[in-house]
Formats: sequence, C-alpha cells, structure tokens
Amino acid sequence: MASMPSPAEILYQEKHISDNKVPNIIATNAICFPIACTAVLLRFVSRRSSKIKYEADDWLIVAGLLFTLGILICDCVGLRFGSGKHLILLKDPAGFAQVLISAEVIYNFAMFTIKASILYLYKRVFFVSRNFVIILWVVGIFVACYSITQVFAAIFQCMPIDSNWNPLVKHYCINTDIGATIIAAFNVLTDFAILILPMPLLYALRKPTKQKIQIMGMFLLGGFVCFASIYRCIVIHELSHADPSWSDVPVNIWTMVELCTAIASACLPTMRPLFSRATGKFGSGSGESGMKTSPGSDPSLNLQQTPSDPSQSRKFAHIGVLGDLEHGQTREVSPSEKI
Repeated sequence: MASMPSPAEILYQEKHISDNKVPNIIATNAICFPIACTAVLLRFVSRRSSKIKYEADDWLIVAGLLFTLGILICDCVGLRFGSGKHLILLKDPAGFAQVLISAEVIYNFAMFTIKASILYLYKRVFFVSRNFVIILWVVGIFVACYSITQVFAAIFQCMPIDSNWNPLVKHYCINTDIGATIIAAFNVLTDFAILILPMPLLYALRKPTKQKIQIMGMFLLGGFVCFASIYRCIVIHELSHADPSWSDVPVNIWTMVELCTAIASACLPTMRPLFSRATGKFGSGSGESGMKTSPGSDPSLNLQQTPSDPSQSRKFAHIGVLGDLEHGQTREVSPSEKI
C-alpha cells in the first residue's frame, strides 16, 4: 500500500517533475509480448506439422500467455493513471493502487500456469520412473501453494481491503516487502529446479555428444528466466511506498521480461521439428531406426529412447522418440524394454 510522502519526498518529486519512464514500459511490452505470442504460435505450428495432438501443457502455456496479456493490460491502464511518473502526478491514486493489486494477482496465476506447463511436458516426455513423477508433483504442488498464498496476500495485504487505495481509512497491513521477497526467492528456486530436472535424463540419451549438447542447450536457454527472476527479486527491494508509480516501473518491466522469456523457453523444446526443417536436418541419420514410444511421449523433441549406458536401458525405455519417427518408421518396443 502506498504511504503518504513526506515533505522532503514531495519536494524531491517536484524538482524531478519531468522524469518519465513511460517509454521504458511501452518499449518492454512492445518487444517482449510479441516474442511470447510468436513462441506459442510456433509451438502449435510445430505440433500440427508433426501431427501431434495438443496436450494439457499446450493449453496451460496458452493460459500463461493470456495471463501475461492481463499484465500488459494492467501496464496500459497504469500508464493512463500516471505510472512511469512521480506520485504527485498520479491522476487517480485509487485506480492505480487497484491496478497494482490486480497485476500482483495475475502475475502469480501466470507464473503458475507457465511452470505447470513445463512440468506437464516433462511428465510426458521424460516418463522414467515413479520417483521422477513424484518429484514433478512435489515441485508442482509447491509452486501452486506459494502462488495461492501470494494471491491472498496481495488481496488482503491491508484490512479492510479498500485501505489499499485509501490511506485515510484506519487499517492494518502486513509487511508486503518481506512477503514479496520470499515469493520472488521461491520463484528463483523453482526456476532453477525446473531447469535442472531434465538434465541427467538428457545427458543419458544415446545420442552423439553434439546432438545431446544441442538438445540440452534448448532446455538450458531457460536459464535466462532464472536471471530475470533474480533481477526482479533485486528491484523489489528498491520499491518506495512513498512514490510507487515511479519506483514500481523496474518491477513492471522485469515482470514482463520474466513472464515472456518463461513462455518462450517453455515453447523452445517443442519447436525442434521446425528448426530441423529450417536447417534441412531431420534429427537422426538415416541409419537409425525409429521406435514406437509409450503413450504421451512427444515426437517433436526427437529424443533417443535409450541411454548411453546399456545397463540403464530398461529404466529409460519410455523416454522420447527417434527422429525417424518423423519419417513414419517405427518398431515396437520389446517387452524386455518396458518398465
């Protein structure tokens, strides 16, 4: 909740009355959101061109994109109220405060749906063992719990609720700075967990080292999301409750960067058929034989079915498919290979 600025703070704002971060907000949204939209579009084009049915992870990423659109709308409405300029220039302080709370709520729904999409994709593509699925569920439930907690914290950070935009009302508020920092830290933690989870499985694939590096590289591009989450956590500490319309701009910017890069990173692994066609390389060579995989596996990722260590072949019998599946060549997995 915004607090009343002190006389010194008002004097500072008057001296810097011409300060303007509106172009920063507009530029960030104009660059990032189209990238996220393009990534989701290419994801569906890749699915359709590979004749893969749409799954829950595809629709979850669409939900994440729609929630991100909600953040963009909040930014636009905030600009109308005076976001990007100092507090003394706010046209509608109450409306601005309501927009901030709405953005906090939408942000948590957006991050949850994006991460849920990635985890569900892992569940389909990297179905290895019951333990791995349990890990995915644990991470997913953890993300859901702190997301729901933050939604309630954003709405009820001050009681009564209307005191969030009317500081003259007698109220009681929780320490939102600590809460926002904790949630941001949880986001960073789960970002790294989601990034690292598939790495051992990808490394174990029976693929040439170059191809394994390429596949792992697609997943590791999500590392920029970790950077965005960390930087967003840092700028949260710079918030000024006496001048939120100005100090909140870096948080707005890095929120959009974080969400859009998360969406793009979640879509990249599913675009491999498009990349292969664009470069004239259709996954594995003609000398490899394809395999028919378990239900729910994802041919678009073009992952080898067995690991480099033969002793682990049974454990990894249900991972991905060969690139030759794109050419219609399949063979049944023998009973001895099934888990």
